[in-house]
Amino acid sequence: MRSWKSALPSGRTAETLIRLLVGVWVLLAAAALAADYTPEHFPPAGALGVVSLPALQQWRERGGPAGRVTVYAVPDKQAPAELVKVDALRYLETAYEAADLLVFARRHGWLGLLRVGTSKPILWMPHQAGQSFRAIGELLGKDQLNRFGPDWSRQLSSRAGTQADISVQADQLEPEILDRRRIHGQWWFRVRLVSSPCAAEPHPAGPTGWLPLIDSRGRYQLWQYTRGC
Repeated sequence: MRSWKSALPSGRTAETLIRLLVGVWVLLAAAALAADYTPEHFPPAGALGVVSLPALQQWRERGGPAGRVTVYAVPDKQAPAELVKVDALRYLETAYEAADLLVFARRHGWLGLLRVGTSKPILWMPHQAGQSFRAIGELLGKDQLNRFGPDWSRQLSSRAGTQADISVQADQLEPEILDRRRIHGQWWFRVRLVSSPCAAEPHPAGPTGWLPLIDSRGRYQLWQYTRGC
């Protein structure tokens, strides 16, 4: 009759089992984090820009419970305060596997945030030293794989800041950014329509012209592919 000791795994077998269990745990943890990571992949209407928050990136990179930030009902530290998890606030993927909190309003020394899935009320966070605010237009550049928004007007202007006078009929073309200017607070981008590097076959290039970053209805017309094709 076998003793209970003989039923135990050998040292090498036990080590293998431990490694397998650790591997399974890592995979499950990564899957859980991926399920929780739900950034917005296109700037929503009304967003002014983003702010980098170490707690958000640390949660994304390391997993575990999300950090919390203190927010206020109004931009006043005497107002009622609340601790909110960073993953409960709306955030935008600004690069591959990197995200920043979306900012929808600004007051002197304060940034207005929103909860995931809401458009109001604004939650106010003190803008602290080291928290870098960047406008959406500053995140777009020449060396990125850029794309049009789903509702872009299909119209370009010959000159920045003027009414559209070029109609675009071509499909499957992407914007190559050539230049940008800020006119009366609005970002304008000079783009050349080129065949998408993601296309199975190249397409003839389209026209070149200027495009306002935000259309008359407040919707963004340009963004980038943060994850490539």
